[in-house]
Amino acid sequence: MSASERDQSPEFTWCDDGGRPLVKPYIQASKFHVGDKVYFNSSGGSREGGPFIIASVPSAGMYTLSLENGQAVRHGEEVEESRLEAA
Repeated sequence: MSASERDQSPEFTWCDDGGRPLVKPYIQASKFHVGDKVYFNSSGGSREGGPFIIASVPSAGMYTLSLENGQAVRHGEEVEESRLEAA
């Protein structure tokens, strides 16, 4: 493993001060999965329709939503997990 690969490893942090390597906490898994039904909440906390279907999970804690017929919601924008609640 090259130094640049080691420095980007999600499992270890290499200290520049010569200290011992440490293991960082693993990123938590996403709360929802593809096919789950959820409600989308506005930034003010009010519900904005739904329920919607989780269409994809592009990264931990981020989702795209669709309607039952497969049509993208919010133009396919990724939505933060904190804005969703289980239906």
